[in-house]
Amino acid sequence: PCPANRVWNEAAGTCDPCPQNKFAKNGVCVSCPRGSTSDPGATECTCPAGSTWVGDPVYSCDPPSCLDYSDCGKPCAACEKPEGAGADDPGICRYCTFVNYLQLTTSGNNQYFRLGGAMRDPGVGTTVVTYESTYSFPNVTTRQIFGYGANTNHYTGVYNTHPEIGITNTGINTNVTLSVNTPYTFKVQYSPTSNTKLWMYQNGSLLTNGHHENNAYLGWETSNFHIFRTHWQNGAGCTSGTKFYGAKIWFDGALVGDISPAVDENGKGVVFDNVGHQIYESVGSDVFDYQL
Repeated sequence: PCPANRVWNEAAGTCDPCPQNKFAKNGVCVSCPRGSTSDPGATECTCPAGSTWVGDPVYSCDPPSCLDYSDCGKPCAACEKPEGAGADDPGICRYCTFVNYLQLTTSGNNQYFRLGGAMRDPGVGTTVVTYESTYSFPNVTTRQIFGYGANTNHYTGVYNTHPEIGITNTGINTNVTLSVNTPYTFKVQYSPTSNTKLWMYQNGSLLTNGHHENNAYLGWETSNFHIFRTHWQNGAGCTSGTKFYGAKIWFDGALVGDISPAVDENGKGVVFDNVGHQIYESVGSDVFDYQL
């Protein structure tokens, strides 16, 4: 019989190693699972980072099980559990890679992210919420950049119609002329006791600031937060080509969300919360351009 890392070559009468990207199993050369590799003469394959070699009856590269994100071993990783799973129930590690930005490939309502969890409704109705995010735009008529909101009657969102930046359609008009494909940082503060405030920065320098003429607090209090559009019901989204570079959310000065653009293990555009260690997938179209 041949050694474990060899298979019998009937024609040559020799025990030969399996070629590259195959491994010896029960005297036969078997192709490595998708995404894995092997050197000639191997008895198992090398899995991609973040997955492990799992044996009989079927050899494969599977992501490791986890109880929390720390088991996954990468900065851009999440422990994904079935809905209703308990703290001691194992989940599956998911992985993503940080990118410089995600870029929309469609316009309108088809491509956006909806954030929930710790970034939704603190519950007591007295929390001051501060949201800061960075975008660049392919043109100066991009609408509905981001916002908290459930429907067309109760939502708060920064919008952009040249040459104005505003909060909702009757909000702040700043008369700031935008440059295309230039990153701008928007900071919005929602308060239950004062008007909604807006600041706009470029390269760390304040360009303008102002406030909404009334309190827009209810727009975020009972709703999820949206990236690339303001609200889930009939809310217009950004124009194709808009780029998202990242965002942060504070409740009463405490950081509850640190959102980074990323791509998952399948190359699909996602956003990753560095505070909650959660991967959020697109609602609708999953096709994003990105820059590493």
